[in-house]
Amino acid sequence: MKTLTFCSKLIMLSLIVLFIACNKGDIPLTLVAKPITSDKMRLDGYYYSNTPSDKGGEPLQSVFFFYRNGVMFFPFTTKVSDVPQSLQDLNLKVNKDAYQKDATKDAWGIFTIEGENIEYQRLYDGGSCRRPMKYCKGTILNDTTYLITECTDFKIGNNKDKTFAVNNTYHFKRFFPKIDSLNPWYK
Repeated sequence: MKTLTFCSKLIMLSLIVLFIACNKGDIPLTLVAKPITSDKMRLDGYYYSNTPSDKGGEPLQSVFFFYRNGVMFFPFTTKVSDVPQSLQDLNLKVNKDAYQKDATKDAWGIFTIEGENIEYQRLYDGGSCRRPMKYCKGTILNDTTYLITECTDFKIGNNKDKTFAVNNTYHFKRFFPKIDSLNPWYK
């Protein structure tokens, strides 16, 4: 019986430590969502970029939606051949509250446009209960194309932040209706 008591105490202590560690919160975003008045980018669809797979297989496609209220939505990165099904699944949820209930905080972020420059921040799954933050910036080439040239991963704890050069071109594709940008995390 004493072993059970010891095990129970050990489990309780572990849960308390986990709660305290997770209660510190995510890395806060420093950009503030504000209305986008610029007409430099089309916002009536999504932007996508194809990247090679890390494993040498089929290329991957990342998809971003941008909204007039300064909020961005990053629903998925998937194999190029899976994009039509992923968009169809997303489209089925548009008129339902299903996505708002299913979506995670790291699917959303904040972006700004200043002149020809775009920058955004979003949280991402860092494999722990606290989410690290990714900041990226680049140049708007025209109203349907932008180029991300630099990103920084802001790490948690003793891990060092990492800034790296990228060359990711995003292209526009019309998509309607878009998921509502109202979410519990960024307004």
